[in-house]
Amino acid sequence: MCRATGLYYVAMQLVRYRRLSDVLARVPRKKISRIIFQVASAARFLEEQELSHRDIKPDNICISRDFSTAILLDLGVLKPIGADEITGDERGTPFIGTLRYSPIEFALSEVEDTVEGWRAVTFYQLGGVLHDLITREKMFADIEEPYAKLVLAIQGGPPQIGASDDVLLPLVGLAQRCLVGKASTYRCERPKPRPHVYPLCVPQGPSGLPIPDTLLAQDSDMRQ
Repeated sequence: MCRATGLYYVAMQLVRYRRLSDVLARVPRKKISRIIFQVASAARFLEEQELSHRDIKPDNICISRDFSTAILLDLGVLKPIGADEITGDERGTPFIGTLRYSPIEFALSEVEDTVEGWRAVTFYQLGGVLHDLITREKMFADIEEPYAKLVLAIQGGPPQIGASDDVLLPLVGLAQRCLVGKASTYRCERPKPRPHVYPLCVPQGPSGLPIPDTLLAQDSDMRQ
């Protein structure tokens, strides 16, 4: 906090990378696991500081030219979990965040102000990023205006993510689980192992996120 003005601020490094949203169509499929793992790790770091990013989306992620490094940026709507607002007053201002990448409880300002409540929002937004990486287009791409139409689309459930021959099936399953609509607590539950869908999951993924073995990039090709 600035002692002179009493305002909060965040100093970040200068990143000369491109926005992920600008290069979705060019992201190598074998890099998807690495990218989502890094973004989830950044979200976990914030949660460990009792902070929620609240606006995780491809526009707020910068990616290196070789697609090996992803950096989560834009802390403009950061929120201390369980504490007063420092980036806006939810009672007196419009929705804070990006509706397209927000679960319905966030859009309606009904998020439980706990670690679990904001973690569910984070999981949904990570699922949105993963959706875009897999489909190579933004969520609800066919809907721009009006605002109410997008709200209805979110209430109707997540967009379908079809299986792809060049994307690992566990990645598709992870995205679908993160994008669960009304049952926000379900996003945070560890999935039961299912043959041919989820391999064995590690006990602790970023922010408790259940990460399949294949997301850990143990294979040399996945690490590149």
